[in-house]
Amino acid sequence: MALFDTIRAGASGTGDYEIERSIRINPSDSARLSRTFPQAGNRKTFTFSAWVKRATFGSGHTIFACATDSSNLWAIYFPSDQFSIRSISGGSDQFEKNSNGRFRDITAWYHIVVAIDMTQSNAEDRAKGYINGERITDWATNTIPAQNTDLLLNSAQAHNIGRMGGIGNYWDGYIAEANFIDGQALTPASFAETNAITGQWIPKKYVGSYGTNGFRLEFADNSAATDTTLGKDTSGNGNNFSPSNLSVSAGQGNDSLEDTPTNNFCTLNPLAGYQTSFESSTNGNLDFSLSHGEFGFSTFEIPTSGKWYAEVVFTTHASGRCGITNLNKKNDTKWNGIDNLGGEIRVDDSVVQSGISNTIGNNKIVGIKVDRDAGTIAWEVDGSAAGSAVNISSMSDPNNLVFAVGRNSSGGSAPTGFVNFGQRSFSHLPAGYKALNSQNLPEPTIPKSDKYFDIALWTGNSNSNGDGNSQNITGFN
Repeated sequence: MALFDTIRAGASGTGDYEIERSIRINPSDSARLSRTFPQAGNRKTFTFSAWVKRATFGSGHTIFACATDSSNLWAIYFPSDQFSIRSISGGSDQFEKNSNGRFRDITAWYHIVVAIDMTQSNAEDRAKGYINGERITDWATNTIPAQNTDLLLNSAQAHNIGRMGGIGNYWDGYIAEANFIDGQALTPASFAETNAITGQWIPKKYVGSYGTNGFRLEFADNSAATDTTLGKDTSGNGNNFSPSNLSVSAGQGNDSLEDTPTNNFCTLNPLAGYQTSFESSTNGNLDFSLSHGEFGFSTFEIPTSGKWYAEVVFTTHASGRCGITNLNKKNDTKWNGIDNLGGEIRVDDSVVQSGISNTIGNNKIVGIKVDRDAGTIAWEVDGSAAGSAVNISSMSDPNNLVFAVGRNSSGGSAPTGFVNFGQRSFSHLPAGYKALNSQNLPEPTIPKSDKYFDIALWTGNSNSNGDGNSQNITGFN
């Protein structure tokens, strides 16, 4: 599936609050942010809130943790597709909660809130987890924490964003707007709200007190990767976090990106493949290495009007190709689309232009220009035209289009490289063209779906209304 309008792409609708930037954490870089508090705060009562966008699925993807070793830790993480809160002391579980629900959307931003209040007499109220404003009550594992237990989190130990301490278990994806509240157990309503027009759960600025060890990490200052810039605490407490192996340099390695919950950007989609072949994109789903039969497809569908742009760099071009395709037809034929292979352009794998002098090569910046108003696709290499524009209607099925990178030959080196959909500055953005992000996508015809489609659950019986033949279904909008 590809996303194709503002709501499905997670845009902020008419919300006034905008989040400027996120950080991208790539596990192979061992990237994270760390801070050791000089003194312990309230170890019984606190709240953590953050927005996260997953890139892959695997064990131990950690959002926020304090861990000295595997026998002493406190963590918020995703053990595979489940959401988990866990506390271990001296090798024994103080509590563990693993959701029954699975969270496998790599296109969306999730709002995560964990509220801890170990003073509560009701055991279920001592550790609460929320996803997108909804409290998780269906836990596959639900070890009950003892009342008034002091936890490792908020102690005078090292705390990490994106890593489970020295254990590793790095986050893989994006994190934005991280808030920690020392001494209060809050609900998601302190950090987000429902958009009245679209029904979406959207961010809002937290305006309460933070407590001694509380912090707010906006990741907005990308002038340097230091504790007073990228890791700066803007709560007023000065609880800055020190970045490790995070880069703010221009280009592929830049981990300070404009992909946020209020402007969601397109990436490569590891859940979209050709038949049984799926590209395992990396680095926030912007880097690729294409084995035989693998393709990289954009998570967002290209709108049917407007001018849209993306850039591809092949660090190893080999037999690489890039252009557009109909994702719905990929299982019928891998060549349904229009591609530039370097010296030639092909439509449905038939050559329509050859002998192109300005060719794709290693480390050249390939711009893909899709003009839906004119009905054409064209390419630039390092800012200059590569061949001439091709009519999109010439492909066999010019619908449901996505950007694509592919491999033309089963032999030789694997094409490797990266894609930029605008979450970092383009190198050669043509006038009039736009990045494929949620703020630029068209508004849907139906902004709030529950006015037209909804679900009701009830327990059926044979005589609900006394006649054995009817059941009144009510409560819809």
